[in-house]
Amino acid sequence: MSYLLSVIVPTKDRYLCLKSLINLIDSFQTNHLELIIQDNTFDNSEILEFLSEKERPNLKYFYTKEPLSVCENSDLAVLNSTGKYVCFIGDDDGVSQHVVECVRWMDENDIEVLKSSIAVYIWPGAPLKFVNRTATLAMPDYKGHVTQIDPMKALMRLLKRGGSILTDMPKLYNGIAKRSILNEIYKITGTFFPGPSPDMANAVALCFVTSKYVVVDFPIIIGGRSSTQGGKTKNNTKNKMDLNRISHLPKKCAEEWEPFIPKIWSSATILAESAVKSLRLMNQNDFIKYLDKENMLIFFMNEEPQFKKIAANFSSNKFRLYSKWTITYFNRMLWATVSILLYRLRGIVLVSGSHTMKASYMLLKSYKNISTIEEANSRILELYPEFKLKEKE
Repeated sequence: MSYLLSVIVPTKDRYLCLKSLINLIDSFQTNHLELIIQDNTFDNSEILEFLSEKERPNLKYFYTKEPLSVCENSDLAVLNSTGKYVCFIGDDDGVSQHVVECVRWMDENDIEVLKSSIAVYIWPGAPLKFVNRTATLAMPDYKGHVTQIDPMKALMRLLKRGGSILTDMPKLYNGIAKRSILNEIYKITGTFFPGPSPDMANAVALCFVTSKYVVVDFPIIIGGRSSTQGGKTKNNTKNKMDLNRISHLPKKCAEEWEPFIPKIWSSATILAESAVKSLRLMNQNDFIKYLDKENMLIFFMNEEPQFKKIAANFSSNKFRLYSKWTITYFNRMLWATVSILLYRLRGIVLVSGSHTMKASYMLLKSYKNISTIEEANSRILELYPEFKLKEKE
């Protein structure tokens, strides 16, 4: 059967949220969507028992017992899918029921990549700092605007910010992309994710093969936050300084690490490393010179202040680096304080769209006592029963 959309979910050792996601897709009752589960869990007996309870013709389950990097597992998920369009989500994420109508609109308007505005679902028990807002769906007021973005300009903004913040980049992870342009990346690099972090690696590569990319102000992707979020490692200095301890990274990641990026595990370093590796594998080395290494170091220091002396050794001007970092550090503290006050006084969640000095902020309304991703979708449908878009004035 030919599907319009493949929703792919690479997963490992995280079945709790995955079961709810499967039930969510079941509830759509559509023949236009297939769900691809690409499982790399050592013992998959739990999910096999769950899947045996009900026949799901549009669900395809694939299993590899041998340990894989997250990019290898993600590659298999794309290769095992058949849809004209592909949406990559995590096992604690979701999509709203509007996703099929949205992809149909993409197809009719020849849209190659689409990213939707944020809808954040915080699972019960998710570890959060400062305030307790678990079992909560947080969303802004959606306007239905459609904004076309130049992928190359988005890439230059990314590099100027230090390659550590995806912001307005086209992306497959928590986005939707046409299979034909994903195949172009694969032909050039031999992978859909040419870097150790699949979200950034794919986003950078997409910039060179995408002609029509839009951002829609409408809830299509539901970003999950749970106690089993991926991409984490034990929070100690020894683990972070030894990339070989990070099991989901490619085998040669540490060996091939870029010399101008601190070889320490953090979001800032792995994303910057992935951006550069993607440029290299896409044969776009000339763009590496546009990476603002100082902004990358500042982002790294904000994340991992215990390594600020190491970061300073990578800078040509330590005084300027420390000065800029101090400003951004106090901005982050101010953001955290305001966020706590707004939530406690008004129930409003303040989400930072960027961790740089030019951070963009978004006020999100909170809907509490949402116990599953299915309930999150139901609340979205109550608030936005129809899929409606309009060109931004």
